[in-house]
Amino acid sequence: MSGTAMANREENASGQPCVHSSAALICRNGKIVWASAAAAERLEDAGAPTLMGAVLDKALRKCGVTVDEGPGGEILALPSRREGDALPRIVRVERLRLPADLTSAGDDRLELCVLTDLPGGTHSGASRRSDFDRLERANKEIKQDRDELIAILSHELRTPLTVISGYSKLLLSEQAGEINDDQRRYLEASRTSCERLNELVVDLLDASHDQSGAICLRLECRAVEKLIRDVTEFFAPAFEENDIGVELAIESDLPDAHFDPMRIEQVLTNLVGNAIKYTKPGSEIRVEARAVTLRDVSGIEVAVRDQGPGIPEVDRERIFEPWVRGRRGEQASGVGLGLAICRRILEAHRGSIGVEAAPEGGSRFHFWIPARGVRSRGGQ
Repeated sequence: MSGTAMANREENASGQPCVHSSAALICRNGKIVWASAAAAERLEDAGAPTLMGAVLDKALRKCGVTVDEGPGGEILALPSRREGDALPRIVRVERLRLPADLTSAGDDRLELCVLTDLPGGTHSGASRRSDFDRLERANKEIKQDRDELIAILSHELRTPLTVISGYSKLLLSEQAGEINDDQRRYLEASRTSCERLNELVVDLLDASHDQSGAICLRLECRAVEKLIRDVTEFFAPAFEENDIGVELAIESDLPDAHFDPMRIEQVLTNLVGNAIKYTKPGSEIRVEARAVTLRDVSGIEVAVRDQGPGIPEVDRERIFEPWVRGRRGEQASGVGLGLAICRRILEAHRGSIGVEAAPEGGSRFHFWIPARGVRSRGGQ
């Protein structure tokens, strides 16, 4: 692969210069090790520091703004430092994992990144503004289609959920015959999961329409320790299947907290489920709970520590936004709503949620809720 700029200039029907160009970078373990002249021109013109050895994600975030993310790659607005260029340059960033047999780098993660100007992305003046407006309109149309699809899927999910929940209740009533203790426990777990999934369907619809109304809470004074033990017991089969250990570090004599049991269980289930997804077999997940005073208000902090690849510092705030997925290794999946829903639930409790790097590696997700006697938003 040569280091020459991969650019092809031609003229469009209006006689204005049009650029259909792409520029390439090669990254090893996320750091730039090679950049074509065209790639260097785009990033350095946007104010990027020295490229060689820089972390690609940090370089992109420092000099550009994410306009959209999709299966085709990120779309960035790169500001131009050139005199007279007041409008951003719209660039698509596509990433391709290179096969290991192309290099002798061993276990290193090699990635080819291609920066492609969108049509009109190098025009100036009114033409570039028109392209930017067209991009925004396309984004709105995509979001409308996505919301319509979510509404259809949510509607279709409710029917089987109702059936499963109904049969679970019927079996638990023993009208169809006696059941033993193990069967009762499994059916209770199935019924609870149906209720939780139904709540998630409602949240999915809320998020798709960007509704900012307060979540309705059914507040009770409860012990957080029991909730933690119930959730970890629920995940016992998953821990065993993935060869993952779990350690509970619950402070003694924790006060009761004022919370909606099903909603906080939903938050903890999401965090533990994510930890299982990203923790390697043979590793361990640690769930902690302790009394913490925050802003002169006594409360309880619950944390889930995994031993996964961790979350880049630049992403630790935005992963709590709707439709944003983390980029932790090769396992990123889902639609990017789980953590956004968790944040909404905690905000309704007048609580908070965050993530930090764990001391032994991986991530430590933590949330805080007020202790007994502190009223929350939307409480009944």
